[in-house]
Amino acid sequence: MFGAIARSYDLNNRLHSFGRDQAWRRAAVRMAGVTPTDDVLDCACGTGDLTRSFADAGARSVTGLDFTPEMLEIARRRRLRSPHQTGDTIRYVEGDAQRLPFEDASFDIVSIAFGIRNVTEPDRALA
Repeated sequence: MFGAIARSYDLNNRLHSFGRDQAWRRAAVRMAGVTPTDDVLDCACGTGDLTRSFADAGARSVTGLDFTPEMLEIARRRRLRSPHQTGDTIRYVEGDAQRLPFEDASFDIVSIAFGIRNVTEPDRALA
């Protein structure tokens, strides 16, 4: 489903939230208290808006994880147009938020924004 709507996903978010989605992302990053030593995981990152916001806040590294290749392709293209186009600040990984392909305690901050509404096992995704 998400592959089919990848190109219009952000526009739909803006319209359906009356633009509040951007403020929600800023608030999430602010509440996370990102520091320059933090490694961040953004689960269900979609097109990477929140992922890039964590990088903009000064995280040492940010990994965006999503199971939709089309969303990740958009995220990677947008990364090339961002201040983080070089270096290793942002990377994107295909995977499932309910079965993370990382060792436990690999990240200082873990987020899942709008994607939480789409997981079949929310308790597992939040564990």
